[in-house]
Amino acid sequence: MKKIISRIGIKTVILLAISCFMLSACAIDYKPNFAKDRQAALKEDKALLTKMLDVKQDKPLTLDDAIKISINNNLELRVNRILKDAADEKVVSEKLKMLPMLNLEGDIVRRSEYDISYYKYVNPDTMEPYGQIKVDQDGAARTLTVSDDKEIFSGNIKLSWNVLDFGLTYIKAKQKAMGAVIKDIETDRQTQRLTAKVFSAYWKAVIADKNLERIPKVEQMLNEYKNVIQKAVNEKRVSPIALKEAENKIIELSIKTTEIQAQLEAARIELARLMGISPAIAFKLADADVECFVTNLPEPKNLNVNELEDVALKNRPELFATDIELQIQKQEAKALLLRMLPGLRFDAVQLYNSNDFLVNNSWSTVGANLAWDIFGLPAKYYAKKAQKKNIAAAQTKRIELTAAIMTQLRLALHDFAIKKKTFNYFNDFYTNHEDIVRIGAEYHKAGMLCDADMVERSIERFTAKLGRDESLAHMLDSFATLAVTLGIDYDKWSGYYTNKNCGAPVVVKPKKESVKTVYIYFDFGKADLKTKYYPILDKVVSQIKQDAASKIKIQGYTGDIRKGINKEKYEKYNVELSKKRSAVIKQYLVSKGLISKRITTAWFGSKDPASKKHLKNRRVELIIE
Repeated sequence: MKKIISRIGIKTVILLAISCFMLSACAIDYKPNFAKDRQAALKEDKALLTKMLDVKQDKPLTLDDAIKISINNNLELRVNRILKDAADEKVVSEKLKMLPMLNLEGDIVRRSEYDISYYKYVNPDTMEPYGQIKVDQDGAARTLTVSDDKEIFSGNIKLSWNVLDFGLTYIKAKQKAMGAVIKDIETDRQTQRLTAKVFSAYWKAVIADKNLERIPKVEQMLNEYKNVIQKAVNEKRVSPIALKEAENKIIELSIKTTEIQAQLEAARIELARLMGISPAIAFKLADADVECFVTNLPEPKNLNVNELEDVALKNRPELFATDIELQIQKQEAKALLLRMLPGLRFDAVQLYNSNDFLVNNSWSTVGANLAWDIFGLPAKYYAKKAQKKNIAAAQTKRIELTAAIMTQLRLALHDFAIKKKTFNYFNDFYTNHEDIVRIGAEYHKAGMLCDADMVERSIERFTAKLGRDESLAHMLDSFATLAVTLGIDYDKWSGYYTNKNCGAPVVVKPKKESVKTVYIYFDFGKADLKTKYYPILDKVVSQIKQDAASKIKIQGYTGDIRKGINKEKYEKYNVELSKKRSAVIKQYLVSKGLISKRITTAWFGSKDPASKKHLKNRRVELIIE
């Protein structure tokens, strides 16, 4: 065995052993242990979830609290934020690729024998070697040469800069930066959708919670009613059928109670999921005044669909993303154009070689390289043509999205209008039952209505209340959908239905100097609102919406009666003209979403002139209180 090894060499044996090891590695097969791996992953996930989802809520949960917790803790948003951070890191990575390439190389080679070669002369005329190599009796050549050591260390430092690659990397880095912005936009849109879902789930839970509080009182009323019927049956004053009917009413109420409890539990679980907390965590809902929210909802007929369309098309994050996608495609077209150009590379190299036979062991080189793939040009040309189609497709996609958003907005506004109208019907139905119970109580007190009829009317009122509240939940959900369709954040669209008196979040904004009185002037004998006053009135609407307690008083005036004109004859005309001026201002404010009940109007004709100049008197005063 030793002889065999000595013949083929120890190094050869080592190389064979390494080769066998590498070949055996190719035969490795992965066989997962599903049960063990899943158990380990589950243990790790549970530990992380317990840490992430254990959010303590010591005080009653308001809508504002729920939204803040959701934005900070929602797991889907966390994933998006992580991906956004990864996209930012990739941008940095691409930017660093723009640096010149600096290579460090080192080699060490050891030969078992010197690289010895025979030496022959060459005939300069024929450029052919001549003569025979003479050898001694022991076989050694008389003329031999060697130019390398047995052991040589060599190394180099190479600085290389490819102009074409630099341009392509610059474009790619820009595309990566645009992609990171798109990730940010996607997170914003996801946050908007999440906010709308939290809003709906929160109010469903609040409404169900309030209805559950009313049920014990109704149950007590029904049980008392059943006892009265039972007594009447025992005394044979009423039929046993009446007792069964009373029992059926109690069963119906139990069914309703079970449904409401299921709705509350489902809403709480969904709210917990959206907030990114464990469903096992108990939290108490704040006693928010949902009726106050309803009062502050805008009337659909007062919402201008064209203005809402304009808001959506200026704010929807998806449109910003498609704008950037189009820019990415245009950058790709530039990259394809650059690839058609020849590549120019500059090199600077510092080298070292330890070979003792060299005169210079260290030296440097500089150079340039120009390469152009001629046969690759047709393929690159057609790739560039295809990219133009991609740009056209991106533009068409943006137009398609614009049309889709316009459709979504109109559908959302239509749905909100239908849900608002349906709620109004349910609300009127419930209000009528309230009146019936109130009137019935007076008749009952006067002995004109029996206990059974009174209880039955109270139950009908409660049933009407449940229907109204279910419709209310649908209406609030449709409004949240409409608001999120506009593509604006919660702190902007929430102003429609939140105020400091609703027990709900107040949108905190930087303090600005409030406008107390605004003057709008008109032409002689006219009641037409000039367009230059639109921005002023828009500012008034915004100010009033920010403070739900504020109201506005509109007072219309005309110029005074000139000398020589019959005052009594023309004052009636002036009063009517001042009324029209007040009405046109109110109409504009209502069209901007201001609730009409917060507006009072008055008109005074030529009374109380503000100035000796007629222009200053032909006015409407808006007084914010």
